[in-house]
Amino acid sequence: MRVRQLTRELDEKRLKLKPVCFLSDEWLSPGGQAAIGIPMIILALIQVILDLKGIESKADDSAAPVDFQMTRTVAPDVAFKRTVNIFTWFFGFFFGCWLVGFTITIPVIVFSYMYFHGKEKLWLAATLTVVAFIFYYSLFVRLLNLPFPDGMIQTWLGWA
Repeated sequence: MRVRQLTRELDEKRLKLKPVCFLSDEWLSPGGQAAIGIPMIILALIQVILDLKGIESKADDSAAPVDFQMTRTVAPDVAFKRTVNIFTWFFGFFFGCWLVGFTITIPVIVFSYMYFHGKEKLWLAATLTVVAFIFYYSLFVRLLNLPFPDGMIQTWLGWA
């Protein structure tokens, strides 16, 4: 219905653009058709305009690198400790998702990371955690209806 309405409105405006439209309940496009997202088109057009105008990016040595580069200013033992620290957070997140579920793990990890690792004040960590959880829950659980799996504890207790 909406696809026909879009086609009719494009015909009324005499626009030559006829996008391929389809209704879907999956993430991928049907039949192997190629699809280009609007944000990518906009970025490509901006890049073409900048190239045509001859505008080049500034060469600045102090700018952050785009790709991953090893630094020579951090001692190897400090780099190793940081790597172990971040992987501990990753595995704690995955273990929490398995044990108590994604919906419970999200606020626990966000608060823990900000308060313990980021050394933020308690009120700031708690406030940002509540805001992030409300955003997550409203968008993914209520609006988009994405089912997140329950943890093993809920399954073992028969709550799932």
